[in-house]
Parts: sequence; C-alpha cells; structure tokens
Amino acid sequence: MRGLITNKQFNRFFDWFYPNYMSAIVESSLNAFYDDDVVVHVCFKVWIETVQNRNNRLRFDTWSINGLIVFKETGKYISKLLQVWDSMRTKPTTGDLYISKYKFVLEISQWFVNVVSGNYINFAICEYYQDETFSELITLILSMYCSLDLQ
Repeated sequence: MRGLITNKQFNRFFDWFYPNYMSAIVESSLNAFYDDDVVVHVCFKVWIETVQNRNNRLRFDTWSINGLIVFKETGKYISKLLQVWDSMRTKPTTGDLYISKYKFVLEISQWFVNVVSGNYINFAICEYYQDETFSELITLILSMYCSLDLQ
C-alpha cells in the first residue's frame, strides 16, 4: 500500500478492496488465527497502513460515506480485538515481553491515533446520531492501558 501515494490511487484501491476483499482477507484471518501473534501483527500492519493518512492520500469529505466506513470498520476491528485483550493479557509470555504483549498495545494505539487524527468523520455526527462507536473505542483503549502489567 505504500505505492498508493495519491488520493486518486488510494480511492481506486479502496473501492476495489472494500467490502469484498477486506472481510475475506483481514477479518477471516483474524477470526481464524487470533491466537497466532504473527498473523495478528501482519493483519494489524495491513490495516494500520490502510488508515494511515500518509501524504494526505485519504481525503474524504467530512460527510463522505467512505470516511464513515473507514472509521466504523477500524472501530469494529479494534473493539473485537480489545474484547479478547483479557485472554491475551493473561497469556503466558515466552521470550521477549515486547513481542508477545507490548507490540500488540503499540499497534492498537497506532490504529486508534490514525483513526482519530485522520479526519475521516466529524465526531459531532456520532453524538447527533447517537452512535456509540467512538465512546466504546475510548473506553476500551483506556481500559487496555489501565490493565497493563508494567513489571
């Protein structure tokens, strides 16, 4: 995705990738291999690269449906993965603590920062339409940070 530099190139890719291939690749991989750290991290990298607004390639109007799709889909994946955070947090660590636990936290944090700072939607519409996605994300992210074992 790093070759998709311009807005036009990325929009073509996005229109092709979503919804047919995204769910087949990312969601199916996460559902099938959620306990395999390597697969989860590769899926994270794909999605982080999708939502990263490098070179201002993601220029959605604040009322654009594509911006809402990016926000909602990313929120859905973050919520799913943070709901299983307890099982990952209590998983016995073998080897490097960073690779087994903190890399996951770093990637989730990158996702969240990219989604919030990407200007995909006007967050006032979440409140207006009583959409709880943004509130749930903040709650889950903060609970993940509070549950970290720093020892």
